Amino acid sequence: MESLNIAVIGASGVGKSSFVQRVLGLSRPPITNASSVRMVVDNVTYGVTLIELDLEYFELNPLQPIQWPKQINGHIVPRVDGALILYDVMNKESMKELPQTIAALTKSGLPAILVANKCDHPESERQVDSQRVASHEYFKSCVAVFNLSTSSPERARACLNTTLKAAIAYRKGN
Repeated sequence: MESLNIAVIGASGVGKSSFVQRVLGLSRPPITNASSVRMVVDNVTYGVTLIELDLEYFELNPLQPIQWPKQINGHIVPRVDGALILYDVMNKESMKELPQTIAALTKSGLPAILVANKCDHPESERQVDSQRVASHEYFKSCVAVFNLSTSSPERARACLNTTLKAAIAYRKGN
């Protein structure tokens, strides 16, 4: 069985663990940075590992391919096949390093999906307009853009499925 490693990247507090919990159907948030499950994509079973990475783990240079951390909490970070870039619509600070992150991922050729998290809050209360972000030139290289909320776990699963398909296509091309 082939394995796929998907990085779930974002600032502290954007909802990476909640996303992993929701998308994998876990009863509580994961206790480690890596969560694995078997998933079927286009009638093929893959071992899928979601690796939560805070932006603080990276030294970002938008002119260079992304430099993955070698280890997190003593565990070696495996080769990454795709990335979910999360931000919190309730916290504009969560956007601060995203343009550099996307640029570095683009330089690496890795497929990236931009995810607006916590979209169950009314638009009038949000600090970030996810529609404006999605259409901004910084994020044009993203394979797809998703707005997620806790009330819509199927949307989170569609987001992961899109990421997995992009990662499979990326791997076949390399």
